Amino acid sequence: MIERILGFSLHHRYMIALVTAAIAAFGFWSLTNLPIDAVPDITNNQVQINTTAPALSPLEVEKQVTFPVETALAGIPGLESTRSISRNGFSQVTAIFNDDVDIYFARQQVGERLGEAKETLPEGADPRMGAISTGLGEIYMWTVAYTNPKGQGATINDGEPGWQSDGSYLTPEGQKMKNDVELSSYLRTVQDWIIRPQLKGVPGVAGVDAIGGYVRQYHVQPYPEKLVALNLSFSQIVEALEKNNQSVGAGYVEKSGEAYVVRADGRISTAEEIGDIVVVILRRMGGRIMSKVPMQQWYPDTHIADTANLTLEEQGAYRLLMDHMWIKGGTIRNDDKEIARMLRVSVKRWKKLKLVLAEYLVIELGIISQKRLQRDYQNAISKSKINAANGKIGGMKTAEKWGMHQANAVANSTDGAGAKRRGSSSSRHISDVVNQLELEPNQNQN
Repeated sequence: MIERILGFSLHHRYMIALVTAAIAAFGFWSLTNLPIDAVPDITNNQVQINTTAPALSPLEVEKQVTFPVETALAGIPGLESTRSISRNGFSQVTAIFNDDVDIYFARQQVGERLGEAKETLPEGADPRMGAISTGLGEIYMWTVAYTNPKGQGATINDGEPGWQSDGSYLTPEGQKMKNDVELSSYLRTVQDWIIRPQLKGVPGVAGVDAIGGYVRQYHVQPYPEKLVALNLSFSQIVEALEKNNQSVGAGYVEKSGEAYVVRADGRISTAEEIGDIVVVILRRMGGRIMSKVPMQQWYPDTHIADTANLTLEEQGAYRLLMDHMWIKGGTIRNDDKEIARMLRVSVKRWKKLKLVLAEYLVIELGIISQKRLQRDYQNAISKSKINAANGKIGGMKTAEKWGMHQANAVANSTDGAGAKRRGSSSSRHISDVVNQLELEPNQNQN
């Protein structure tokens, strides 16, 4: 056998040389086009379905989310098996297909089955397919940072995008970032809206994930006591926000051969527009009350004095007084008997409470109020001294001590109850508020 091969090669030496050269050329071409990976991805052909349900426990996620999704995937052509993970508020189902099944065909079949399964899932559970990649598909990581942190070494031109002389950063959109949280949130905005869309268009990139940073959010935090006073609910605020954040089209108008589009642009574009949303209008005695949504961006805003150092009873009394002041236009009558009846405590006890709350309220001869402008500071001090000298302010002995309380009240006052409002007084009393405060002992009253 070997002799025949050698004889054939010697008699056809030119043909053997050509075949050898052709095989060598093919081998060199294959070497230059061979995909090389330091860690080869040997993951099987799979599609992942991720579902979030924050309100469900692991057992409920398994019963109400994971099991329906696995059942819906059963019977797909080429499906080998499924495996799943059920955690607190999270479900992940992995469908494994045969190697000869096209991944895009598999994802199409999974998408159709998920559309049918959504009807049986709990409200708020939205299953989504993962990217066409695996854990070994991560190829690049980067960070987003300012070229000149804190403006060090930067060319400063006030009014133009970039670092400003006061240490803030002005974005091309005209937003001014002042503190560290705002500056960090802008980096995440750049990552999500500028960098990510461009990288997702690169051939071969299946997905771009963002890790860390501050996602820009606008929080609406209503005051429960004010909602109770106006007989409002949280759902009404949510409904008002949804209705005031949408654009409406009304067709078009033809005139002189031209068409004019008629539409109302109602999308919220700034933080101030959230605060201008009207929740309800109540008509009382020919007037009206416009209750607006208190809004905060990134960090909480303090609207009334910090009462964390007071006892639960003193905090409850302070909160109830704020309720009644808010309803009655910012002031209430300084009548010891009436206020004691409102708080459901004795007059003697109220007078002791009033001495403590004098640091948080402006207590005059005729009224008790929260809001006082700084220009009225001297008038408030002089009035308090006169009243204290006459012995007419609940137990205050010296004008000096009362003036100090009055100064603290003016310095700590805010504009939380300035507008004129009318309505029925709250029916709560101090013991109700104390019971509520006992449930949240670590929370400050903001």
